[in-house]
Amino acid sequence: MPLREQEWLQILALIDPALGSPSRPVLVLCCVSTPDVARIPCVYVSHQLHLNQLDRPWLAHDTDAQSLGGFLEGIEWILQEVGRL
Repeated sequence: MPLREQEWLQILALIDPALGSPSRPVLVLCCVSTPDVARIPCVYVSHQLHLNQLDRPWLAHDTDAQSLGGFLEGIEWILQEVGRL
């Protein structure tokens, strides 16, 4: 099975309506260890994961583990989305 297809199947398993709300949001944190490390931009990650095919709110957001840059924004977004359920 191609890697992208396997990733897509994993996403579908995570959002299976049998396991929770069918409208729950999806947050993908595109994380690198430090801000100076080359990264794949979150726009490309969301495209590769076919997130635009999801029938629910989703966000792919760049973050870095060292400073937590971008992490809080992602958490804030998902908390706002969960509040709408």
